[in-house]
Order: sequence, then C-alpha cells, then structure tokens
Amino acid sequence: MKKILFFIAVTLTVIIGCKKEKEAESVEAPLAAPGKINCDTNPLIIELKQRMNTQTYSQVLAWLKLKAKDICDGSNGELIECMEYFHKFPNQAAFTTAAQSHPENSAIIIPYIKKWEDVQTYLATIDCYDDYVGFNFTTNGVSFKKVPIFTDTESNYSKPFLLGVGKKLNLKTGDEFRFSKALESGNLKVIFEIRRYITPTTFDSFYYNFSNKPPLYGKLLDRKP
Repeated sequence: MKKILFFIAVTLTVIIGCKKEKEAESVEAPLAAPGKINCDTNPLIIELKQRMNTQTYSQVLAWLKLKAKDICDGSNGELIECMEYFHKFPNQAAFTTAAQSHPENSAIIIPYIKKWEDVQTYLATIDCYDDYVGFNFTTNGVSFKKVPIFTDTESNYSKPFLLGVGKKLNLKTGDEFRFSKALESGNLKVIFEIRRYITPTTFDSFYYNFSNKPPLYGKLLDRKP
C-alpha cells in the first residue's frame, strides 16, 4: 500500500498526511498536494520541523500537547486538506485491488460498517494525545479499540484524521464508514470507504488507505531516548 502519509503527531494521536518526495543530501523536497496546498507552508509543520532540529524528543512532545487544540479540533483547514488528500486512494479500482489482497475479499469485498455518529461517539472517548483507533473484527462486525502508540504491524488511525475527514466531507448522521480488511507483507491492514448519502439509496463514495511509517513520525521516533 502507499506510504505517503505525513504525520505531525508522534507517539500519540496526530497524523498529518503529506507525501514524501525523494531527498538529496538530507534536503527535504516540498510536500505538496497537487493543485491544492504546499504542506510545508503550514505554520504548525514549519514549527514542528524547527523544534525537531533543536529540541529533545520530550520537549517536542510537550509542545505538541500545547498545540493539541489547533491540531485536534479540526479547525486547521490546511492540515485537514493535507491529511485527507494524501490518505485517499486514487480511485475505486485501487481500493478494490487493495481489499482483494485479503482472502476474505476474493469473491466480494466484505464491509464492516460503522455509522458516522458511532465513529464520533467513540472518538469522544479518546484524548487526542493518548491513543490511536484500532480495530477488532468478529463475525458480528467490527469494534474499535485504543492503541497506545502507532505501530506499522496493524492498522490504526488517529483521532484528528478521522475527525478531519468528517469535517472535510461534511458528514451527517447516517453516513457510513465501511471498513475492509487488506494484507501487506502478511500483516492485516484496514482500509475504508466512506458513503455520504444524498438520498436513502444514492450516495457519494470516498476511499481511504492506511500508511505505515510516515517520514516525520519515523524521524522523531529515531530520536526517542
């Protein structure tokens, strides 16, 4: 699967998706959403990079906690744009191909459905800097679980990403998150379709991917004491 998400959060819950371009001699290429915004120009990302170059891991985490509201309440439009744009599958066919990597979906893609209001209810139980959203699959459906730290061995999404998508798409009661299983390197991954209903029988679909180890997140982890 694509590894194009840009994290602004560290061991906690902030995912800011931005595409990583190839680096030359340790110089980072701009992170841009084509036709949209340059993610490197966002003030929070600029300050995060500066602090990562001059402060300790613990100091950066403390700063992120101070910035929690700006990141987690969904009010920062540029961050939402980066986050939503770079999580998206390019089309339904790419989503289908990813889902069919799991044997459960070889004949038909099986969705595990949560209403938007159910997603919101669960997110309200999570502090933005304490947990990621993980998944438990059973024959009865899917339930959410708290994952205390980002891991690339299973899918987990951040609170600001899910809230940001809901705000970006202007989701309403009854709209659906349709989670599906996928496999990458033998590990279970979770991808999803959002259905935004126009009428009870018609809807717009949006497809989202999981990213394994976003570049800024990885760099900060490398500095962890």
